[in-house]
Amino acid sequence: MSVEATDPVTGERVTLVVDQNGVRDLKPSGAVVSMVIPDGPFGYDVIESFCHRVLFFASEKSGATWTAQHDGTTLLSVLEAFELGRGSKRVYPDISWPRQAQHEGL
Repeated sequence: MSVEATDPVTGERVTLVVDQNGVRDLKPSGAVVSMVIPDGPFGYDVIESFCHRVLFFASEKSGATWTAQHDGTTLLSVLEAFELGRGSKRVYPDISWPRQAQHEGL
């Protein structure tokens, strides 16, 4: 699946291809992903408390700017985010792959 996102800090475009084997063609190569550090289970507001805070950034610098303003978030490399998602597949085996919806974040 091809993924396109816009860095919310710089407006720069982030693109990659992802499938069950991994991530390839990441541009820019230093792109990162913000991730929520949960302090408990996600409730009914998972879109607001999780999805709206998992974003692509063109660089660690722009990601750090954003996470500094959003408590409870951190940065992962795109590969780390992929591996984290792959782990959720083991926890939730009924999740379909590939997902049909295109997302701004992961």
